[in-house]
Amino acid sequence: MTIPNHLNDENTIPVTIYGASDDLVELDTPDWSIYEEYDAYGPTFVRLTAPDGKTMVIRVEFGREGSKFDWDLEIYENSTTWVVEDSVRPDRDSDPALIIHAPVGTYSEEVTSEYE
Repeated sequence: MTIPNHLNDENTIPVTIYGASDDLVELDTPDWSIYEEYDAYGPTFVRLTAPDGKTMVIRVEFGREGSKFDWDLEIYENSTTWVVEDSVRPDRDSDPALIIHAPVGTYSEEVTSEYE
């Protein structure tokens, strides 16, 4: 994949988030600085936190009522100006993915218990 020039910034890194199987949420970056798998047995919330404290929460769910895809991904909360691209799962182009251009040093955590 070629990243458009305006996104090819040495201070950001593309974080890809997608559902895998029917019970996992995966996040990864090209340099593997983020590589996480979280259990997803219902709506699952993942927070990305940048070094400056800004955050984005993504809601991921398998088999959501009314969705035309197996997986449903949405930006649930956002205090950032990060660029977000709609994409497809790396190994299954019938499932959606999000590519989030986050600052280098961003980390992820599963925070579902905060939204139940």
